[in-house]
Amino acid sequence: MNNWAGVAVIIAGYAVGVYFQNKRIDDLKLSSNAKFATIEARLISIGVRLTAIEARLIKLEIIK
Repeated sequence: MNNWAGVAVIIAGYAVGVYFQNKRIDDLKLSSNAKFATIEARLISIGVRLTAIEARLIKLEIIK
């Protein structure tokens, strides 16, 4: 019985460590998703601006 007490403590330590690591990974995932959403919004904004510039250049007959 004395041998199993040490094993139980080690397993409990691993379980607690895995639990808190998963929380940190979830936080990282949420943070990276927010950053990718920001990047996507910026890229869409740049695309809209480029389309407007292209329309102006076509109107001025600089490009076809």
